[in-house]
Amino acid sequence: QGGGEDGNEAGGSEAEEGGAEDDDLPVTHEVSIPAHEKAVTALALDPRASRMVTGSMDGTLKFFDFGGMSEEKSGFRCLEPVEGHMVQAASFGTTGGCLLVVCSDSHARIYDRDGSAKPIQSTVKGDMYVRDMAHTRGHTQMLTGGVWHPFRAEHWLTASLDGTLRIWDINATPVGMDRALPSVHVLKTLDRRNVCVGGGAGRAGGLHPCCCAFSPTDAKVIVGGCSDGSLQFFLEKTRYQRPDRILRSAHAAPVTDVAFVRRGSQSDLLATRSLDDTLKLWDCRMLSDERGPVRSVADLPAGHEKAGVCASPCGRYVVAAAAPGGPAGAGGAASLRIFGARDLAPRRSLGLGGRGGLR
Repeated sequence: QGGGEDGNEAGGSEAEEGGAEDDDLPVTHEVSIPAHEKAVTALALDPRASRMVTGSMDGTLKFFDFGGMSEEKSGFRCLEPVEGHMVQAASFGTTGGCLLVVCSDSHARIYDRDGSAKPIQSTVKGDMYVRDMAHTRGHTQMLTGGVWHPFRAEHWLTASLDGTLRIWDINATPVGMDRALPSVHVLKTLDRRNVCVGGGAGRAGGLHPCCCAFSPTDAKVIVGGCSDGSLQFFLEKTRYQRPDRILRSAHAAPVTDVAFVRRGSQSDLLATRSLDDTLKLWDCRMLSDERGPVRSVADLPAGHEKAGVCASPCGRYVVAAAAPGGPAGAGGAASLRIFGARDLAPRRSLGLGGRGGLR
């Protein structure tokens, strides 16, 4: 959601499409939780859905406990991980005991579920004077995203402006005077010259991952959505380095979010969102620029570099929020769009009023 609103319950939501098969969608009630002064850019639920953590462009994290929430719907903890830095991403671990927090600096931080004043652990900053990112232990520039491993409680993944994705292990031996964690794997995203140069420090033509994800059922595929609109895929191996598949023409603008769709024990469908105002569905078994996406939805205004997309746990739906307006200035209110996960056929459209949806 966008910035904080007064907390009011609103009975019902506008539904435009959908039939009886979509009656299981949780759209009958709505509550507005006052959280932040600026746009909400990160949202995390623990595995039991009993706690929620939100992060914002105002630089704060807020912790909410649904079981102990009062009528004011206020959080029980508020903290600012790094002064003057927005929160890019938040993700609970598989047990719900730890929270990964990514801010717009070069460190990722791990907090406990109660919002400890200081992080349990943080990652080391790499040496910015090392040319080959594989030879330094941490990110050298601002982080852009991060997610926890889907079933390994000790591993997580981060993306950075330095052009790399990194896998971390909370049990790794800390280094340096600050006793920070080093990365255990470095995954390089490549530009059209097949070089990893990163996209920061004013480098013309640079490329960096904007978002990242593990395949949820087996974690054997890692995908990075990049600043040039490309999708870069890494298959599980003992030593990661270069991407195994690259879709150069996946999108015409930076990719803002990616989400795998579950199909039983498989997760071979991938939904992607971009600042080119499109939502696309890809079959990970048949990836090529020539083949293109399985389905594509145009005129879905993103409006923000953190515009998200998610898939339902049952694998039946893909959800994305449309910003107010349109690519041709057609106007229109912000809405939450629900699509069928197999064909991106529209199922429901829920109005968000004057609020612009992000996560």
